[in-house]
Amino acid sequence: MPGQTGPATQPYLMKPRNGAGVAALVLGLLGLVLTLLVLAAPLGALLGLLAVVFGIMGISRAGRGDATNRGQAITGLIIGILALALGVFLTVRIGGYLQDHGSDFNNLARCLNSANTDQERTACTNTFLDQMKPAS
Repeated sequence: MPGQTGPATQPYLMKPRNGAGVAALVLGLLGLVLTLLVLAAPLGALLGLLAVVFGIMGISRAGRGDATNRGQAITGLIIGILALALGVFLTVRIGGYLQDHGSDFNNLARCLNSANTDQERTACTNTFLDQMKPAS
């Protein structure tokens, strides 16, 4: 019919792009858990850094209206910062400790390898523990 247009269509609605906020939260939590395992602190710090990056992306998307999970992105950012800071701190402290006491561990290994009896192994362990005690 003249004057009529096609059927009414709904405006195209984009799905929210919540992936960055979710990634920030997951990576931040995983990074914090790995950091608390102490020996995995470097990996936890790396995941914390990724969580910070994704958290900032998620907050930016939420600010533009492209995402609906601003809270998740902020939580992931905060947890990521904690994982990053704690991971770097523990990595530096563990590295310093190993640098200071690396020869003590090598001496223990040599002593235990050359020990033939339980009594000699106990003596090696006691010597090592005495070397690890802080100077008073």
